[in-house]
Amino acid sequence: MSADLVDAFWENFFSVDMEDDARIITFRPLPENALKLFTHLSRRAREITDAKMWTLNLRWSLRVNWDIGDARFDYPDEDIEDYFPLAEKDLFFTHERWKHGIARHFRDVMESY
Repeated sequence: MSADLVDAFWENFFSVDMEDDARIITFRPLPENALKLFTHLSRRAREITDAKMWTLNLRWSLRVNWDIGDARFDYPDEDIEDYFPLAEKDLFFTHERWKHGIARHFRDVMESY
């Protein structure tokens, strides 16, 4: 990912729908200095990217951009980011950790979409 897009990515301006042929979805206009996005990830990007990560990111971005809520208002970014790798290993949230606190909130957000 280009360094010009990183801030917009972290602010959920766009994501990728891997179930729709890796289509890039833009939720808000990108900053003027940002590069233009393609309509889909390139074949090479699809080969080296983690589809699970994009699926989780899309769910999160939908939640944030549809004004349903954003866990970032309740928890620090560092705490939230700790749960993405755990979710990638437990996509169905079967571990006991997902029943309490921030982990439960994270699970609720991810299961909504």
